[in-house]
Order: sequence, then C-alpha cells, then structure tokens
Amino acid sequence: MGVLCEEFMSKGIPIIILDRHGEYSSLKVAAHEEGEEARESEYVENIVEFADLSVNQGGDVDIEYLFSLDSTDLVAPNLCTIVNLRGMELNVQEMIAGKLLKKLYQASVARRIPPFYLLLDEAHLFAGKKQTETCEIVKLFSQEGRKFGANLVIGTQRPQLLDTTIRAQAGTWIVHN
Repeated sequence: MGVLCEEFMSKGIPIIILDRHGEYSSLKVAAHEEGEEARESEYVENIVEFADLSVNQGGDVDIEYLFSLDSTDLVAPNLCTIVNLRGMELNVQEMIAGKLLKKLYQASVARRIPPFYLLLDEAHLFAGKKQTETCEIVKLFSQEGRKFGANLVIGTQRPQLLDTTIRAQAGTWIVHN
C-alpha cells in the first residue's frame, strides 16, 4: 500500500489514507539502506498527518481539527492527507472513518474537490458484514463514488469479512501473501 501511495504522490494525485495503526507516517521518510542515516522523503512537504498528538508525536495536526477544515483543505492536487488513528478505540476510529467518508463523498458529488483516492486500510473493520452507519457510507462510496472522482482502495488481509456489496464493487484485485 505504501508503494501505491508513493506512485500516486509522484503523479500529483490527491490521496487520503485512513491509517488504523499509524504505519503510513513512514511515507515522510525516504527509503534507505541499513547503516545509512534516515532522511526526509521527497514528498514530505506534500504530506499532512492528522493524529492524536499525545500518542503520535510525529503527526502534524491534532486530529480534533480534522472536521473543522473544509474538504478542499483535505483533498488537493499533490496532497497526501494521512488520518492516523493509532491509539484510539475501534468505535472512535469507525466514527471518524464514517464521518470523513461522508464529508468527502458529499464534496465529490458537489464537485468541490478534485478526483482523489481514499485508501482504507484494515477495511474489514470499517466495512464488514455487520451493517453499521460507517459500513453504509463505505458501500455508497464504493458504489457511486467513482463517477464523482472519489476512488476507493481497500486494503485487508481478511476479504471474506468485507460486506459482499463492497467486495463486488472491486474492479481490480491485488492478492499477495
């Protein structure tokens, strides 16, 4: 998923990453060989990371400000927005995911933001077979988002746990172990 993000960033494609475990902060650091000193990624200036700063000191903006911003501040050419959810209870993560997807979907339908990709990692937790409000917005996003430029990339190690409608919307599958 990280390599996919780097490819999108190299082309200036806006991306939003819902990062349940805080793994995508590493996009700010350039790849380096063992023994070599770590340095900033060439994309670091184009990455904004929202996080609970008391848990994730590497974040840029406290997550409490995520919903006070306009969707145009979250999705813009050459911008990678990371929503780092590490350290939060699953029900809080799910609420944030649902609220954010709804905001982005509405902005896309209104054509207020450019086409973008949203990466939903550990998607089975947000879009599982249990019908929740968050699952319903992920379903709407997956069924109708593409026509408005709201593209969804789902990452999971447990595809069998995904909602069947969401799974059926996948145009491309990348499977590895």
